[in-house]
Amino acid sequence: MRNGDVSFWYRDLPIQERRAPLPGDRTVDVAIVGGGFTGLWTAYYLKRADPTLEIAVIEREFAGFGASGATAAGCRRSSPARATATRRSAGAPPSSA
Repeated sequence: MRNGDVSFWYRDLPIQERRAPLPGDRTVDVAIVGGGFTGLWTAYYLKRADPTLEIAVIEREFAGFGASGATAAGCRRSSPARATATRRSAGAPPSSA
């Protein structure tokens, strides 16, 4: 994988080293396949609802790879109303830019 082929958000980051697979078998209460938004939020809310659950999120690449990493909340200049709302929500005064 070449850096920049993943998404706009990862383009400026150093390429991450792949981690070694977990050794041996693992028994969990819930196994979630996919570390995108849906998989990660599912794991989060399951653990929040029942902290005793053993949860594994299984992802081939890395968390946020694919569509989740490529389309995660962009703010475009072509939409001044959205940009103004975004600035306000962040506590900044609206600008004329």
